[in-house]
Amino acid sequence: MKFRYSMMLVGSLLLSACGGGASPKQEPSLRSQIQVPSDSVQYFYALGEGESVSLAKNSALADIASRISVSVSSSLDNELLVNREDGRESSSQEVRSKVKAVAKTIEFSGVNIEQTRESEGGIEALVKVDRKILFQSYVKKLKHLDSAIVKQMDIIEKSSMFSQLKLSVKVRSDMQKAQEYLLLLEAMKPGFNDLVYRKNYSASEDRLKTIENGAVFSISADKNSAALALLIKEKLSANNIKLSSKKANVKIQLSTKAELKHYKTTNSKIAKMKIVIRTTTIKAVDKSGLVLSNHVIKSKAASSISQEEAISQTKQYEKLIQKNGIIAFLSGNS
Repeated sequence: MKFRYSMMLVGSLLLSACGGGASPKQEPSLRSQIQVPSDSVQYFYALGEGESVSLAKNSALADIASRISVSVSSSLDNELLVNREDGRESSSQEVRSKVKAVAKTIEFSGVNIEQTRESEGGIEALVKVDRKILFQSYVKKLKHLDSAIVKQMDIIEKSSMFSQLKLSVKVRSDMQKAQEYLLLLEAMKPGFNDLVYRKNYSASEDRLKTIENGAVFSISADKNSAALALLIKEKLSANNIKLSSKKANVKIQLSTKAELKHYKTTNSKIAKMKIVIRTTTIKAVDKSGLVLSNHVIKSKAASSISQEEAISQTKQYEKLIQKNGIIAFLSGNS
């Protein structure tokens, strides 16, 4: 009996090894196990996957954010975003890229996990987002920001010239953020009426332009700040801000202290470099001499030619101006 059992077992194993038995059924695609509804007027849907339910949910929300971003991109393609520069309208690529970035990092609300299951990648989760709740959360953000813009514009009307210019930097930043919210709201709810907001922001921008047109700057500088003074004049002129030593209502005073640094090194090229640490003070005063702002910028510069050439380099200043604008650079809002 034992012999017969052993022979039957061997035969069974041989059949199995030779494929003589029935082949195993192929499992259907794991992702097809959860049916994902199409987006509707009421909800966004997405299927996410991750090592945990939380990560799977985040994956699904990233998918929804990506779809909203596509919708925003389509809206941007159909609508010309403009910067009013030199009296002309030009496409704003910067606004486009920032809006798309915001769309991909939406702060979601009204999120519900409808279904989960184990998968080869860990966990799958079907996520539903209530469009109305998400929409209302961004309406609330927009109203809060819009209220801040209105208050700042009221303060601007009561401020001195340079203070107006300083505040305009923040107002413009907030209006751009509000514009991003408007585009998101339009993507979440097609037909959203943003006319009142856009009309108000256009009027505010016109007012800020009027203020800028009334500004007249003068620039004075010590020897170490001479190159920076030329750069500032160039940037102010590029922004259509007038320059006059006699009629100035904003006077910029520049001074720079430079300290030559010596570093121990075996690199012959670096050893020959003239490296300076600069401390630049930018002071703004009104026509009566009242100090409006006073801030310091520290920077390092190097030259293979001379200490004076190192001091006169403006590359680091240019980067700050390009990033934040000339008024923010002068006022210390960088």
